[in-house]
Amino acid sequence: MAMVAAGVANDGEVMEPYIVDEVRSPDFDTLDKADPHPIDNQPAMSEGDAKELQGMLVDTANEGTATSGQISGVDVAAKTGTAQRGEGEAPYSWFVAFAPADDPQVAVAVMADPPLDWGGDVTGNGIAGPIANSVMRAVLDQ
Repeated sequence: MAMVAAGVANDGEVMEPYIVDEVRSPDFDTLDKADPHPIDNQPAMSEGDAKELQGMLVDTANEGTATSGQISGVDVAAKTGTAQRGEGEAPYSWFVAFAPADDPQVAVAVMADPPLDWGGDVTGNGIAGPIANSVMRAVLDQ
């Protein structure tokens, strides 16, 4: 789901994931560096559709169901989700986001599995959102 958020952030282009950005020697010389490139020559969605969705996701973070993703001074694009499970079980809590919305540096997806006796807000905004917010702040150094 982080790749989905990143694809929307990249105007519809989904990039090949990699784990290590750069390998350095003990003297800090660069020995190898990742070469970011799209997974496919075909975008997952048109740039126009991606821009429209970006605006909706910013609105969702600013005044909708994803307000726990807000970062002061940074436009965040986010979407929550709550996935039901079996009868008598607490739902899964989802949150996907990217920031800054106009120059994305981080995309994140959080899926939380809260205990049945969770005393708080068992929603994407109540459980997974604050976790996503902490990750985005750490990456953006906010």
